[in-house]
Amino acid sequence: GLFGVGLVRDLFRLPEYVEETKEEEEEENEDQKHRKASKKDSKLKKIPRFSFARFVGQIIFGLWYRNLVYAAIPENFPLVNACTILLPPIGIAIGIYLVGNVGRQKGGFLWPLVVSMAIEVIFQETEGISFWAAVAASGVFNWKREYRVKSKPRSFCARAAIVFVGMCVVSLLVGSYLYHNCEIETEDGEKIKLRDAIVNILNSPAWKEFTEAMGILYQRLRHHGFEETFKTFINLADVEGEARSLEVLGLEKGASEADVRRAYKKLAVKYHPDKNREEGAAERFMQIQKAYETLTKIFRARKEREG
Repeated sequence: GLFGVGLVRDLFRLPEYVEETKEEEEEENEDQKHRKASKKDSKLKKIPRFSFARFVGQIIFGLWYRNLVYAAIPENFPLVNACTILLPPIGIAIGIYLVGNVGRQKGGFLWPLVVSMAIEVIFQETEGISFWAAVAASGVFNWKREYRVKSKPRSFCARAAIVFVGMCVVSLLVGSYLYHNCEIETEDGEKIKLRDAIVNILNSPAWKEFTEAMGILYQRLRHHGFEETFKTFINLADVEGEARSLEVLGLEKGASEADVRRAYKKLAVKYHPDKNREEGAAERFMQIQKAYETLTKIFRARKEREG
C-alpha cells in the first residue's frame, strides 16, 4: 500500500509475521486441549498484542475516509451544516474498522462511531479536532478488539461482491466531490467549477482540433496499419529534434549540411554574447548552439548508416 511503502515495511516485518504464525499454531493446539474442559481458556478470551503500526494506520485511513466524506457533501445540499458535522465521523469509523479488522484481530464499528461523532459534535468549533477524534476512536477500537473466531472462508463471489460495493461507494464519493465541489483556479485568480470547466474545454477550438486529429489518426490506422502509422507519428513528433533545430536556424526541411553550417555561423556571429548585449541574446545564442549540435549529430548518423 501507499505506492509501495507498505511492501517495503512488510519485508522488514517478516520475522514478526513468522512469530505470529507460530503463536497462532501454539494457541490453536492449546485451544484444542482445553476446549472440552473449559471455553474460558480459549484464545478467544485473550487480548491481541497492541500494534503501533496498525494504530497509526487506523488514524490515517480514518482521516482519509473522513475527508473524503466531507468533500463529497454538496455545498448546496439541504441541511449541509448538519451533514458536515454528522457524516464525516462515519468515515472515521469506516477507516478504523477496515484497518483494524485486517488479519486475525477484529473489532466493532459502533464504539469508534460513537466516540468520533461525540467528539466532532461537542468540539466542532475546535481546530484540528478531527485528528483527535480519529485518535480517540482508534484507541477505543483497540481497547475492545479481540481475536477473530475462525470460520469458513467466504467464497470468491462474496469477496468480489464486497470489493465491488466498496469501490462503488468510494467512486460515488469521489464523483460527488468532482461534480459538486471541485474547483480550478485560472491565471486571473478566478475559481470555476470543474464541471463547467470541462464543458468549456469540450466546446473549445483546441478540443475540436484534437478530436479531428484523433479521427485522422484512426482512419490512418484502418487503412495503413499500426506500423506505418507509428512511423509517421515518430516523424511528425520530431523525436530527434531535427524540425525544431532547423526552425531555430531559420532553415526549411531538406536543408543540406552546408546550409546548416552557413546559417549557424551567421547567427552565431549575430547573437554572440561578446558582440550582442541585448536582453535574450545569450539565451538565443545557446539555442543556436544546441540546434547546430543536434543537426550535426543527425547528419553524422546518416552518413554512417549510408556507409
